[in-house]
Amino acid sequence: VHERGLTDTLNSIVEGTRDVINCDAATLYAYDESKGELITPPTYTGIINPEEAYRHKRVRRTSSIFRLMNGESWHIVNDITKDDLFLGSDFIYREKIVSYIAIPLRASTSRVGVMFINYRTPHMFLPEELTNIEMFANQAAVAIYNSQLYMRAQQQARSLNGLQKAAKIVSGTLDIQKVLVAIVEQAAILTRVEGDSSHIALVHGRRLHIRASYPILHLNKVNKLVGAIDLDGKETPIGISGRAVETRQYQLVHDVRKDPDYLQYLASTRSLLAMPILINSKVMGVIIVEHQRMGVFGKDDVQVLRTLAEYAATALKN
Repeated sequence: VHERGLTDTLNSIVEGTRDVINCDAATLYAYDESKGELITPPTYTGIINPEEAYRHKRVRRTSSIFRLMNGESWHIVNDITKDDLFLGSDFIYREKIVSYIAIPLRASTSRVGVMFINYRTPHMFLPEELTNIEMFANQAAVAIYNSQLYMRAQQQARSLNGLQKAAKIVSGTLDIQKVLVAIVEQAAILTRVEGDSSHIALVHGRRLHIRASYPILHLNKVNKLVGAIDLDGKETPIGISGRAVETRQYQLVHDVRKDPDYLQYLASTRSLLAMPILINSKVMGVIIVEHQRMGVFGKDDVQVLRTLAEYAATALKN
């Protein structure tokens, strides 16, 4: 409900900007700082072909849009032929943009997005227009920031509740398998991969064996397709989970297709986070979560898996 409220608010802001400034098109990208990504598709008005303009599911961190969002000042372009950032881009060509202004959105000390005001005819930005644009940009920044604070609080409450459930099971049973099943379930729920998969693998000698999966139907499948992972890499690649074991460091991969160590289980997987289970400095296993969207995991997910790994270590130690 709160997300729909933000969507409605941002739609009103871009529509209001277009009406007051009399621009041809306006686009607003909100930034999710916890994941380090711009939310797509953006909020927009006046775009000729939005399906083509925003066909990419993710904005690359090396893109000009990210560069402008991270900038400290407005980027004002009266003549696109003199612009080094977007001259020749498909978007500019298809949408026939001639003049534009890009405004980094800030709230408190946080970067929360970037807003574009576009014209299809040559335009000189007047002081009064800049004042109005700043007013709408500030409204957007505050709306995004407040919404993110609310959603972060909600997620933290859910995380705390889920971690408490896992902690209760760990302290209430000596059945290791029951503990692993509970932890792998909470790993999936708290990192939002319930429709994808999560696993716990334990180290036996120089091999890594999957011992629990969520949903549970994945357990037999993953063992059949991937099997025991040879940590020496002689019989099989060690995989990203094996790398977490060998380095004793968590592995956060935004696009598994670009990682040579990835052992494919689900063809749809794009993001993967693997957290080692440590007792002192010895690795006992690893918790793995997979998601079909690129770049979906962030620092909050890392912290959740780190806590669950500590619970698993406590159970294994006992």
